[in-house]
Amino acid sequence: MQPRSSATWQWACSLLSRVMRRQIQRIVCMHRVCTVRRQLKKLILLTNSRRTLQTNNATKHRLSPTFFAYSFIKVGLVTRKMNFRKGTILNQRYAYEQFAGSYYNVLSFHAFDKQTDEQVLVKGYAMNDPRVNAHVTFFERCDGIKGVPKMVEVFDMDGNTFIVLGHEGIPLGSILRDSLFHCSMENTYRIGFRLFRIIHSVHRHNFVIRDIRPQSVRCLVNENEELQVSLSNFGLSAPISPPPLQPSGDNPIANGMFQSLSAIRGNPYVPIDDYIAVVFVMLDCQGVNPFNANANQHMTLLQKKERFHSNPYGFLPEACQWIADIYLLLEGMREDGNFQHIDVMSLLNKAVPGVKAQSAITFRHNPANGHLLID
Repeated sequence: MQPRSSATWQWACSLLSRVMRRQIQRIVCMHRVCTVRRQLKKLILLTNSRRTLQTNNATKHRLSPTFFAYSFIKVGLVTRKMNFRKGTILNQRYAYEQFAGSYYNVLSFHAFDKQTDEQVLVKGYAMNDPRVNAHVTFFERCDGIKGVPKMVEVFDMDGNTFIVLGHEGIPLGSILRDSLFHCSMENTYRIGFRLFRIIHSVHRHNFVIRDIRPQSVRCLVNENEELQVSLSNFGLSAPISPPPLQPSGDNPIANGMFQSLSAIRGNPYVPIDDYIAVVFVMLDCQGVNPFNANANQHMTLLQKKERFHSNPYGFLPEACQWIADIYLLLEGMREDGNFQHIDVMSLLNKAVPGVKAQSAITFRHNPANGHLLID
């Protein structure tokens, strides 16, 4: 047998080395895949356990397994039970378009109503969630109120209940972001006036809203080229009597920057608190946000609320002192125990000389791309 040449031996060793490296890479790759799978399983189990704990603490019920699958749509995961790709038809009527958000075990997504050719918002709850009945009752009793969306349908599917709501317009929060968080003082005045009228109508039907913030205020240009203002989020709405208590302290909306000092302190929620929330929306329209989490980080939200409450005039320019007037009027009514909507509107109507509160909101709108800015 002839001895191998040095070149042949080196070539054989090189080939063997490449083969071994590939095998090692495959082993490492498979190890990584298995590791990712194990981590993903842990993440799903951890998420489910956390959501179950939140739900048990808040509503004393457990969501169905299918519902957990829905919440992963946002990160691109689908399940064998429910594949919510764009165009998926729900209840033989609603074409899924895109995920809107998941909050406190309520899933929301945008859909297209094939029966009416209109955009809708679909909210999914566990079938035994007591908030479903509360939500449905609110929309049944407040049906027809200008500024409150219409409930289209309620249906059950795969152990969950879905509420379909009319959904038009652009969130005020998005408009403010596009305009660098500021609109004119006159339009701030007009927006506040319209929101006060909406919440007054809701209160007359014996409900408080408890979730009024720029992102829950929607703006729509109607067929007459007029800007309409409405509200969209009623997941926290509750009967006025008995006055509802605020949800647990880790709820970022019920205990957020647009809530009153009284609500943040944990007092029962009353109609004045909805009005105070509108006052804070008007502050945001003027680029004034003394409760921003990024400002004065050494202070708690409660401390920021108390500081504003002690001197609201100090946070506003001269032209917008009327917003502080309304805030103090409302808090004075709270102390006296004598709230009067007509007194609030009387002060508001005289707040900005030369401007009528019910006059048209001025704006710029591009119908081609839907872009909307409020002057």
